[in-house]
Amino acid sequence: MGEIFHVRALCPRTFYVPEGTRTRDYIPIIQEIAREQGIEYLFLKDEFGFNSGAAVPYYIAPVNALEKFCALFYEKSRGVTNLGGLLLEEFLARDNCIDIYKSHYFGSIIPSEYIHYHVDLHAYRDGAPYEKVIARMSEEPAVVPQKVIDIMNPVIQQFYPYCFASVDCIIPDDNPRIIDLNSMAGSLGYVQQLRGEDRGNPFTFFLEKVLLTDNRRIFDQQIAYRTRILTIYDRVRDLGPSFVTGKWWFSLKDRSEREVSEFLV
Repeated sequence: MGEIFHVRALCPRTFYVPEGTRTRDYIPIIQEIAREQGIEYLFLKDEFGFNSGAAVPYYIAPVNALEKFCALFYEKSRGVTNLGGLLLEEFLARDNCIDIYKSHYFGSIIPSEYIHYHVDLHAYRDGAPYEKVIARMSEEPAVVPQKVIDIMNPVIQQFYPYCFASVDCIIPDDNPRIIDLNSMAGSLGYVQQLRGEDRGNPFTFFLEKVLLTDNRRIFDQQIAYRTRILTIYDRVRDLGPSFVTGKWWFSLKDRSEREVSEFLV
């Protein structure tokens, strides 16, 4: 599923433009809201995260130059956004750097399996592709506060109960903001390498949990889960171009407001 499903209170403030919608028609209201909210830069990416490096770069866009960078994004994406919409997320870097924490999960966050990436950034005042803004990056095993885990687990359990994968977040003031969902937990073993540990096959955790499940019951639950998630996604697309902040969903078309919880049920 697309990244719109981590909304609730765990995403950065985000503008969502569904596929088939002309973003340029909504740039004036996006800029108006961004300025009201004190948002200076937006991070442009396609809804399903099909980032293929230089071919489809993500952009850091100044709010004042949004039309230019939206045009660049659609030009470089080569139709990727026909399979999903465009997300314009508040860019959460501070002091020309950003700290990203990667957690691994299967049903819930796997304890002690975190990677901390510290990313130093070149100046991006005029906007640029994200890859070109990265000056240097360091990585280390990390300990994430239990408070953060307690905040994230209910979202994982509700929307991603059957995924063995990883999630990237920024943690300003112990309040996680999910910025990326990955399709698999391929970096799980890398935590061991960073710590210089040898705990055996990192997928043992996953295999042991699978062997303890009732296959038929879980299969039936997955069928129901897929139906529910697709229903939510259809509701989100039907709402059209929107701005999400905390628990509120604001329509860019008619300026109406709704609580996110109304359609994430």
